[in-house]
Amino acid sequence: RRGIRSDPRPSESNAIPSPGFHRIRRIPVGSDKILYWIRWDPMGSGGIRSTTVTPDKFVLPRSTNPKLDPMGSERSNAFKRIGDLASSECILSRPATLIRNKNTLSPIRIMNIKELIIYPVKSCAGIKVQEALVTKYGLAYPSNPQVFDRRWMVVKNGRHLSQRVLPRMALIQTSIIDDSLCLQAPDMIDLHIPIHSLPKEVIQCYCWDQPIFGLRYDNNVSQWLRTFLDTEDEIDLVVFDNEKFQGRLTKDCEAPNIARDNDTIVYHDMCPIHLCSLKSIDDLNTRLKKKVQVYNFRPNIIVGNIEKPYDEDYWREIEIGQVKLTWIAACPRCLLPTVDPKTGIKDPDQEPWNTLRSYRLKPDIYRDKALFGIDLAPTDEKNNISGIVRVGDAIRILKDEPHFWDKKELSS
Repeated sequence: RRGIRSDPRPSESNAIPSPGFHRIRRIPVGSDKILYWIRWDPMGSGGIRSTTVTPDKFVLPRSTNPKLDPMGSERSNAFKRIGDLASSECILSRPATLIRNKNTLSPIRIMNIKELIIYPVKSCAGIKVQEALVTKYGLAYPSNPQVFDRRWMVVKNGRHLSQRVLPRMALIQTSIIDDSLCLQAPDMIDLHIPIHSLPKEVIQCYCWDQPIFGLRYDNNVSQWLRTFLDTEDEIDLVVFDNEKFQGRLTKDCEAPNIARDNDTIVYHDMCPIHLCSLKSIDDLNTRLKKKVQVYNFRPNIIVGNIEKPYDEDYWREIEIGQVKLTWIAACPRCLLPTVDPKTGIKDPDQEPWNTLRSYRLKPDIYRDKALFGIDLAPTDEKNNISGIVRVGDAIRILKDEPHFWDKKELSS
């Protein structure tokens, strides 16, 4: 506290008898941290209180609805002043989580992005990034938008392969080195694949039962894959040519969804963006003997600071910076999360799949598939690029569906 001037704490006798904030002070602490000392009268009774908050630990509500906030615009305006000082967006999680707790303000954590992951090759390891472009085909490298999620795919006779069949695919690491996609695997030489110099041979492919074209790489790439995956099958690597080929329509996917006419995917299972929360993983792990990581579920966006496990079930539109994402479906889980991404070995007890099915079924819509995480698409599905999201960005809920688990059919 050295160097910080302290203010006398007002007593009830000299307090200003009106509800609202009476003082806000900006306090630098060290070189990179800011605190805000605020003083307020919760009920206008002269009982002035004070506290210290940080911008990243406090919700700054906008609501002036007297049912949600009895102090109305007075409180909102005061919070807005804090927000202006902090130069940060006012974030509101849900109205129900707002303000009052025995006439005091309750600190609420701001939901934010903890990790961003791009999976260039379907069912191979992903690449963690600090920022990503949000495109109609999912997350992409800002410095090289031709590297986008699930642009490449391993196929057998044109049909997609995944860790469900070849769990060792989890051990194929991907990275971007100069102008090439680099594949690395244990006991294998690195395989460098040019990003901008595409192969010429067009082949008919199928992702699940939906047809889609791909450009086939030469036999050197195929042999590398066959050697590591220990198979003599005709395995090839294909790439999607986004200038010549048409993507698949999400609404035509087999799993229940509310996709719009322009929601498009490439070699994804169903949606361009998959989101999971750390809070939900923590809850799942309380039910498991052998803990799993969020990476078992292969999310693109990993969210932290959610108030309750599975709160993401109810989100229907979220905003991250200037990017808006729309809910397309809850994610019905197959057996792929039973593969340990570190070892490439399936769990012999089929966990966490079996445990999820014990408490996360919604059979009236998703039949026998347990739900974990949500599938999203850019709200503006007609634009190729929506904007950039970054690790640490706050997440604001624009729309939710609080009765999702009670409903018998999907609704937007």
